[in-house]
Amino acid sequence: MAHNTKWRMTIECLHTGQPAPYKAHINRYRVLFEITDWRTGEFGPSVHIKEDAVRKWLTGCPNWTEFNYAASEKTEGDYFRLRLNYLKEIEPGLWEYQTSAEYTG
Repeated sequence: MAHNTKWRMTIECLHTGQPAPYKAHINRYRVLFEITDWRTGEFGPSVHIKEDAVRKWLTGCPNWTEFNYAASEKTEGDYFRLRLNYLKEIEPGLWEYQTSAEYTG
């Protein structure tokens, strides 16, 4: 019996907003990547998904950016841009990312 592999991505917003007045705007999301089991057709965590594939899937997702810079590379124009703070795997198939933008007043 042939089975077509299907992917599913579920995005959960953990936090978005300023934690205090005059602070950076912070966005934090948790993303679950699932794939169908070839035997049963049921969805389960995609335990083998790699970071480069995760980055491709996240393109176009809420508050996602690849932009990042070292403190020594900051320029005035880039200072207020949305930037990626981290992307990490929490457990197989479950990833979390955080972005932030400085307060602009």
